Amino acid sequence: MTASAMFGPHALIIHYVSYVDKLIINLAVDTAVIPDPHLLCDDLVESLNIIKLAALEKGLHKMEV
Repeated sequence: MTASAMFGPHALIIHYVSYVDKLIINLAVDTAVIPDPHLLCDDLVESLNIIKLAALEKGLHKMEV
């Protein structure tokens, strides 16, 4: 679990930590603004996989999502 030091109302906070070969993403969502945060997470994972595949096609780096 990660912590954030932001104050005040926010509809979406994305906090990420990259360490060695691991990326941890923590989302804080206002469900009044984003009614389906699980769909947002699924879309984020899909986007990261698309980015990973594009990087692998260019031979930039071997990584796992």
